[in-house]
Amino acid sequence: DAYRQDVPKLLVSAHLLPLLEGRYPGPFHVLPQAIPARDFAPPDPERAQPRRPPVIGIVGPFEAPLKGIAVALRAVAKLRGDGRDVRLRRASALSLTQDERVLLSPDVYSHALPASAMPAWYHGLDVLLHPSFDAEGFPLPPLEAMAAGVPVVLTDIPSFRPLPPDSVSRVPTGDASGMAREMARLIDDPHLWATRRARGLEVVQSYTLNRVLDRLEALFSQKMS
Repeated sequence: DAYRQDVPKLLVSAHLLPLLEGRYPGPFHVLPQAIPARDFAPPDPERAQPRRPPVIGIVGPFEAPLKGIAVALRAVAKLRGDGRDVRLRRASALSLTQDERVLLSPDVYSHALPASAMPAWYHGLDVLLHPSFDAEGFPLPPLEAMAAGVPVVLTDIPSFRPLPPDSVSRVPTGDASGMAREMARLIDDPHLWATRRARGLEVVQSYTLNRVLDRLEALFSQKMS
């Protein structure tokens, strides 16, 4: 009943547009994302290459299929199987399960970290994997990682497409081999890693709360006038 009301609809992610357009009256407006980028700023902004061995991060609950955590774990396992020495750090609101441990046991598992601890968690990474499936909205970890100076490999899903093509690495959903390939490119090529890091830091500066508030104010003013 709420969606059927003849009022503008504010959406938190572009992937909702095809679900609503044609079924309910619009107009529909997608709001931009926002994070406090300054809180995530890297302590070593001049670092120009990944650590040795590089540290790969995956955040999210293994038990939620749309998060695709199992895909990312298989990608890390493939990278190790190809002979690369990488460390794996996991963060999740849920405890580590035996099913996940059997697939690939992390070197470090952070359970239910408070929000205030997440910047330091990102600062310990060299690459973030974010393997969400199409039903996912725009979770904040990719932006948080970029703000922390961490290059991101993510899936090519509608909610991630507002991110500029040169700021992240994209792979098809469910493609563990593609994710391993893009990871390898970043950790094997210091120039690519540094370029992607710098571009991420630049892009995330536009994801401010003021930008969201300006958009809301413009939409409300438009409706009232």
